[in-house]
Amino acid sequence: KLSLLKTLRELTGETYTRLKELFYTPEQEPERERVKGTLKYPGGLGPLLPMHRKYLEERGFRVSYLEEEWGLKGIGIEPHLGYRIWIPVKGRISQRIESWTTRSVTREARARYINAPVTHESTPLKSLLHGSEKANNLVVVFEGPFSAMRYGVGGTATCGVGWTKEQALLISKFPVRVIALDSEKYAQIRARRLCALLAPLPGETYNMVVETGKAFDDCGKEEIELIKRRFS
Repeated sequence: KLSLLKTLRELTGETYTRLKELFYTPEQEPERERVKGTLKYPGGLGPLLPMHRKYLEERGFRVSYLEEEWGLKGIGIEPHLGYRIWIPVKGRISQRIESWTTRSVTREARARYINAPVTHESTPLKSLLHGSEKANNLVVVFEGPFSAMRYGVGGTATCGVGWTKEQALLISKFPVRVIALDSEKYAQIRARRLCALLAPLPGETYNMVVETGKAFDDCGKEEIELIKRRFS
């Protein structure tokens, strides 16, 4: 591995102080302790159950596509992760599952998303970019994995409201980078900072702001199709 700050210093000519300002901001998700773990799957994991399928269909997804192309599975009765959709996250180079997250299908859940414990992932989730293993020259970066799956090939997700240094480095490797974080004020602050970091690098960087929803997954059908055509 190379030092990210040192590499960007040589590529951009910016000072270390300026680069650190771009990385270490209050809006960014804080770094967590890097604990080396082993990939472990949660208890109760199996095929999508009727409740999972109903949830996905109501959101307009074709369930068979999510199962076959994105590897979604379901969790039934389980003490901590019951009634959730399991979403695997693969490494771009390894093409293997290295971490995972889950999405509740009930309104009573204490949290919509619960990620893998650090001891149950071979690579920290926030060092990965969900969907990057499918992308080629173009990458569209969303916050949530369902937006990435709605977009299709090229759609990726940071799996959280903030981006990390490791994720920025992954994004920088693509020639065309479309940052498509949520349209809310603070999400756009993070989006502009990420764009400012990536813009000096070779390739093209865009900041896309959706109009008919807070996130891409919430947008109207016409806008979704328009965006897909624009960046296909």
